Amino acid sequence: MVVVCYCFSKLSAQEVNVFIPQQYEGALKGKSISKGIEFFSYEYQSSKVDVRDMKKKYPNLKAEDFVDIIPPSLKDYSNVSILMAAIGGNPNGEKELLIWFIENYYSNIVTFYIDKNFDRNFLNDDHPIVLTPKDGAQGVQVFPTLSNKSGITLYVQVPKRNKEELRRILPRRKIRSKLFNDFVFGANLGFGVAKVEHSYLSTITNFPGWYDTNLTEKSLGVSLEKYFSFFKIGAELTYQSVFQYTSYFNLRTDEPRIEINNGNRRVIENVTTDINRDEHSTQRLRATLNAMFRLHLSRNFEVQAGYGYGNIYYLNKQYIADKFEEPELAYEQKSDQLHQFKVSAEFAVGNKKVIGLNFNYDIIDWKPVGFFESIEGTGLERNHNSINFNLSYKTSIF
Repeated sequence: MVVVCYCFSKLSAQEVNVFIPQQYEGALKGKSISKGIEFFSYEYQSSKVDVRDMKKKYPNLKAEDFVDIIPPSLKDYSNVSILMAAIGGNPNGEKELLIWFIENYYSNIVTFYIDKNFDRNFLNDDHPIVLTPKDGAQGVQVFPTLSNKSGITLYVQVPKRNKEELRRILPRRKIRSKLFNDFVFGANLGFGVAKVEHSYLSTITNFPGWYDTNLTEKSLGVSLEKYFSFFKIGAELTYQSVFQYTSYFNLRTDEPRIEINNGNRRVIENVTTDINRDEHSTQRLRATLNAMFRLHLSRNFEVQAGYGYGNIYYLNKQYIADKFEEPELAYEQKSDQLHQFKVSAEFAVGNKKVIGLNFNYDIIDWKPVGFFESIEGTGLERNHNSINFNLSYKTSIF
């Protein structure tokens, strides 16, 4: 492909090169016709970009006086600029406004944020392009809305800076950016507490019976998610190691009564209690599909809220209801459904790398096969709820 080189104007003497295929400007009987395209640099002040100066330069530029953009996730660098150019055009001669961001121009490591589809939203484009002089020219395809072409290929390249220029550069800060339009792999480590309970009215005694116990869990999980600008979807698989505290099976056999002996008053509850006769599964897998909304509070911090649905799989595949019986009384329990309500806070700690603090509230449909049917009672109420906290680390994979 025959190319012609143009340069950004109003920058330094050493310019970032943009190579534009001559075919874009038009070809007539095999002869290329080329026109100059100038880029102008402006200080980035806000997401409402003042385009009036560009419209003075190009009266046929199709743009409002102030253009709203959704900027990329930026950190304070030694140099952040907006680059604007008037390119393309329809048969009526109207030009289209191209806007790019560029960071650390005055260095040998330059970052380009390119709005490929001209929608002014830099969060739904690919990762920024980071170039050094050794990289050579890199092609970027953009799609102006006024052009009948399927796309325009531009080539960006960074020249080598001399030592005198580099001495003027402020120390380059570590790049930190959120996850946008990324497939993301994550790992998490957490702990939680759970409560299991049920109650009923005994058909034998005509009095209530009830059960309760507490569980603690340690968890290790992995996740695979797709991040979008304002929401994300994904799947998570978590291994849980569960410890069971004291469990109580209670059954009231009569109304409470009061006894008075030698002036001492004592309440007789008439409740029989079996302690620690059951065993819950101690090894579990939790698999969920999740969807969460994202609220961006700063360049490097956001909160998320959403919902998950899935199953808990019990690795020993049974619930032991009475371990003191011979043989022990056990009920099959392979899996239970769960609903999960999720809240997260994520902090960017590197380029497309985040650390998250996560809170989950699980409602588990706990029902060993045949267990509740074996209870001689009516008006059964049951619940198994858990609260889990975990720390996660996530990184973009592509």
